Amino acid sequence: MNNVILSGRLVYDPECKTTSDGKVYLSTRLAVSRNDKAKTTDFFSIRAWESNSRFIQSYFHKGDPIENIGKLQTSSYEKQDGTKAVDTYVLIERVEFTLQKRTEAVTGQGELPATPTQLPFEL
Repeated sequence: MNNVILSGRLVYDPECKTTSDGKVYLSTRLAVSRNDKAKTTDFFSIRAWESNSRFIQSYFHKGDPIENIGKLQTSSYEKQDGTKAVDTYVLIERVEFTLQKRTEAVTGQGELPATPTQLPFEL
């Protein structure tokens, strides 16, 4: 089974591009913090196609928290000097806002209201 779930922050502003046959895609990097004493961060290449790429570009910016669900893939290519190289990346199948992003959208302050009376809508 090939499933990858990564929660992290975008390293760059996402920018969609179009292939020669008209397919929309984006390729960017994700910074994912480890839960260790050294506070190590790993950086992963992520790719998305069509609606997922447009969604990411529309709703996320550099530094925003994002949760990506996808699968690990590799592709090989030839460098300009003629040597072969392999690229490993996560192909995004589903994108979700993290809890932090959702609460910012609800309250505008990044935290949940203290009481239900402070909610911006009726229950």
